Amino acid sequence: MSIGHRLWSFAPRRHGFIFVLMAPLRWYNHCRIQPLGGGRKLPYQAGVIMFDFHTHTFLSDGVLSPIELIRRALAAGYRAIGVTDHVGLGNLEYVVKTLVTDCAEATNRWDILAIPGVEITHVPKEDIDLVAKTAKELGAKLVTVHGETIVEPVDPGTNELAVRSKAVDVLAHPGLIGYDEARLAAENGVF
Repeated sequence: MSIGHRLWSFAPRRHGFIFVLMAPLRWYNHCRIQPLGGGRKLPYQAGVIMFDFHTHTFLSDGVLSPIELIRRALAAGYRAIGVTDHVGLGNLEYVVKTLVTDCAEATNRWDILAIPGVEITHVPKEDIDLVAKTAKELGAKLVTVHGETIVEPVDPGTNELAVRSKAVDVLAHPGLIGYDEARLAAENGVF
Protein backbone atom coordinates (compact mmCIF):
# COMPACT_ATOMS: atom_id res chain seq x y z
CA MET A 1 0.00 0.00 0.00
CA SER A 2 1.39 3.40 -0.92
CA ILE A 3 1.71 6.41 1.34
CA GLY A 4 -1.06 8.02 -0.72
CA HIS A 5 -3.54 5.36 0.20
CA ARG A 6 -2.50 5.45 3.85
CA LEU A 7 -3.20 9.19 4.05
CA TRP A 8 -6.27 9.17 1.84
CA SER A 9 -8.70 10.13 4.61
CA PHE A 10 -6.43 12.90 5.85
CA ALA A 11 -6.01 14.72 2.54
CA PRO A 12 -8.11 17.80 1.71
CA ARG A 13 -11.29 17.49 -0.31
CA ARG A 14 -11.79 14.22 -2.13
CA HIS A 15 -8.30 13.89 -3.58
CA GLY A 16 -5.81 11.54 -1.99
CA PHE A 17 -2.41 12.53 -0.76
CA ILE A 18 -0.75 10.78 -3.68
CA PHE A 19 -2.31 13.34 -6.02
CA VAL A 20 -0.47 16.03 -4.09
CA LEU A 21 2.81 14.44 -5.07
CA MET A 22 1.94 13.29 -8.58
CA ALA A 23 -0.42 16.07 -9.75
CA PRO A 24 0.10 19.07 -7.53
CA LEU A 25 -1.69 21.56 -9.76
CA ARG A 26 -4.79 19.35 -9.83
CA TRP A 27 -4.71 19.21 -6.04
CA TYR A 28 -4.07 22.96 -5.88
CA ASN A 29 -7.16 23.71 -7.95
CA HIS A 30 -9.41 21.81 -5.54
CA CYS A 31 -8.13 23.27 -2.27
CA ARG A 32 -9.10 26.36 -0.34
CA ILE A 33 -5.81 28.08 -1.14
CA GLN A 34 -6.17 31.78 -1.83
CA PRO A 35 -3.46 34.33 -2.64
CA LEU A 36 -2.31 36.35 0.35
CA GLY A 37 -3.18 40.01 0.51
CA GLY A 38 -0.75 42.88 0.41
CA GLY A 39 0.50 42.17 -3.09
CA ARG A 40 3.01 39.54 -1.90
CA LYS A 41 3.59 36.91 -4.52
CA LEU A 42 4.50 33.55 -3.02
CA PRO A 43 5.92 30.60 -4.98
CA TYR A 44 2.67 28.63 -4.94
CA GLN A 45 0.92 31.46 -6.77
CA ALA A 46 3.24 30.88 -9.70
CA GLY A 47 2.37 27.17 -9.90
CA VAL A 48 5.15 25.96 -7.61
CA ILE A 49 3.85 24.25 -4.52
CA MET A 50 6.20 23.56 -1.62
CA PHE A 51 5.98 20.61 0.78
CA ASP A 52 8.18 19.36 3.62
CA PHE A 53 7.47 15.94 5.10
CA HIS A 54 10.39 15.75 7.55
CA THR A 55 10.34 18.46 10.22
CA HIS A 56 10.91 18.56 13.96
CA THR A 57 9.59 20.69 16.83
CA PHE A 58 10.77 21.24 20.38
CA LEU A 59 9.13 17.89 21.15
CA SER A 60 12.40 16.44 19.83
CA ASP A 61 15.37 18.36 18.40
CA GLY A 62 13.60 21.35 16.81
CA VAL A 63 13.12 24.77 18.38
CA LEU A 64 9.50 25.73 17.61
CA SER A 65 6.19 24.49 18.96
CA PRO A 66 4.22 22.34 16.50
CA ILE A 67 1.60 25.03 15.80
CA GLU A 68 4.29 27.71 15.31
CA LEU A 69 6.25 25.49 12.92
CA ILE A 70 3.10 24.90 10.87
CA ARG A 71 2.20 28.60 10.84
CA ARG A 72 5.70 29.59 9.76
CA ALA A 73 5.60 26.99 6.98
CA LEU A 74 2.30 28.45 5.77
CA ALA A 75 3.71 31.99 5.88
CA ALA A 76 6.69 30.79 3.81
CA GLY A 77 4.37 29.42 1.12
CA TYR A 78 4.23 25.73 2.01
CA ARG A 79 1.01 23.91 1.17
CA ALA A 80 1.74 20.77 3.23
CA ILE A 81 4.00 19.88 6.12
CA GLY A 82 4.69 16.62 7.88
CA VAL A 83 5.63 17.15 11.51
CA THR A 84 7.72 14.09 12.38
CA ASP A 85 9.33 14.39 15.78
CA HIS A 86 11.78 11.78 17.07
CA VAL A 87 10.14 9.06 19.16
CA GLY A 88 10.74 5.84 21.02
CA LEU A 89 8.27 3.84 23.07
CA GLY A 90 8.67 6.15 26.07
CA ASN A 91 7.55 9.41 24.46
CA LEU A 92 5.42 8.04 21.61
CA GLU A 93 1.97 8.59 23.11
CA TYR A 94 2.66 12.15 24.27
CA VAL A 95 4.27 13.24 20.99
CA VAL A 96 1.59 11.74 18.74
CA LYS A 97 -1.27 13.11 20.84
CA THR A 98 0.24 16.61 20.75
CA LEU A 99 0.95 16.52 17.01
CA VAL A 100 -2.48 15.12 16.11
CA THR A 101 -4.15 17.95 18.04
CA ASP A 102 -2.02 20.77 16.60
CA CYS A 103 -2.02 19.42 13.03
CA ALA A 104 -5.81 19.04 13.04
CA GLU A 105 -6.24 22.57 14.38
CA ALA A 106 -3.92 24.02 11.75
CA THR A 107 -5.46 22.07 8.86
CA ASN A 108 -8.97 23.08 9.92
CA ARG A 109 -8.15 26.78 10.32
CA TRP A 110 -5.48 27.48 7.71
CA ASP A 111 -4.82 26.63 4.07
CA ILE A 112 -2.17 24.03 4.79
CA LEU A 113 -2.25 20.27 5.12
CA ALA A 114 -0.48 19.52 8.41
CA ILE A 115 0.32 15.83 8.77
CA PRO A 116 1.05 14.42 12.24
CA GLY A 117 3.87 11.93 12.17
CA VAL A 118 6.88 10.49 13.90
CA GLU A 119 10.48 9.65 13.17
CA ILE A 120 11.42 6.45 14.96
CA THR A 121 15.00 7.03 16.03
CA HIS A 122 17.54 4.79 17.79
CA VAL A 123 14.87 2.25 18.74
CA PRO A 124 16.09 -1.35 18.93
CA LYS A 125 15.57 -2.66 15.41
CA GLU A 126 13.40 -5.52 16.65
CA ASP A 127 10.89 -2.95 17.99
CA ILE A 128 10.54 -0.84 14.83
CA ASP A 129 7.39 -2.57 13.61
CA LEU A 130 5.79 -2.39 17.08
CA VAL A 131 6.54 1.32 17.46
CA ALA A 132 5.37 2.06 13.89
CA LYS A 133 2.08 0.19 14.37
CA THR A 134 1.51 1.83 17.74
CA ALA A 135 2.16 5.28 16.25
CA LYS A 136 -0.48 4.63 13.58
CA GLU A 137 -2.95 3.36 16.19
CA LEU A 138 -2.40 6.56 18.19
CA GLY A 139 -3.15 8.72 15.14
CA ALA A 140 0.15 9.31 13.33
CA LYS A 141 -0.48 9.61 9.58
CA LEU A 142 3.19 9.52 8.59
CA VAL A 143 5.75 7.11 10.09
CA THR A 144 9.40 7.65 9.29
CA VAL A 145 12.35 5.60 10.52
CA HIS A 146 15.81 7.11 10.92
CA GLY A 147 18.01 4.90 8.78
CA GLU A 148 21.60 3.78 9.06
CA THR A 149 24.24 6.42 8.35
CA ILE A 150 27.96 6.86 8.90
CA VAL A 151 27.40 9.82 11.24
CA GLU A 152 24.99 8.28 13.79
CA PRO A 153 25.21 4.99 15.67
CA VAL A 154 22.01 3.51 14.27
CA ASP A 155 21.70 -0.23 14.89
CA PRO A 156 22.83 -2.24 11.82
CA GLY A 157 19.80 -3.93 10.26
CA THR A 158 17.52 -0.96 10.96
CA ASN A 159 17.08 -0.18 7.26
CA GLU A 160 15.95 -3.71 6.42
CA LEU A 161 13.47 -4.03 9.28
CA ALA A 162 12.09 -0.55 8.55
CA VAL A 163 11.35 -1.31 4.90
CA ARG A 164 9.80 -4.66 5.85
CA SER A 165 7.27 -3.01 8.19
CA LYS A 166 3.84 -2.38 6.65
CA ALA A 167 3.40 0.55 9.05
CA VAL A 168 6.49 2.49 7.90
CA ASP A 169 6.05 5.13 5.19
CA VAL A 170 9.53 6.66 4.85
CA LEU A 171 13.10 5.56 5.52
CA ALA A 172 14.92 8.81 6.28
CA HIS A 173 18.71 9.21 6.11
CA PRO A 174 19.27 5.76 4.60
CA GLY A 175 22.92 6.49 3.83
CA LEU A 176 24.02 2.88 4.20
CA ILE A 177 21.16 1.33 2.25
CA GLY A 178 21.97 -1.59 0.01
CA TYR A 179 20.38 -2.78 -3.19
CA ASP A 180 18.23 -5.42 -1.44
CA GLU A 181 16.82 -2.88 1.04
CA ALA A 182 16.12 -0.40 -1.75
CA ARG A 183 14.29 -3.08 -3.74
CA LEU A 184 12.25 -4.06 -0.66
CA ALA A 185 11.40 -0.41 -0.01
CA ALA A 186 10.11 -0.01 -3.58
CA GLU A 187 8.09 -3.22 -3.35
CA ASN A 188 6.55 -2.25 0.00
CA GLY A 189 5.80 1.38 -0.86
CA VAL A 190 8.36 2.81 1.57
CA PHE A 191 9.78 6.08 0.28
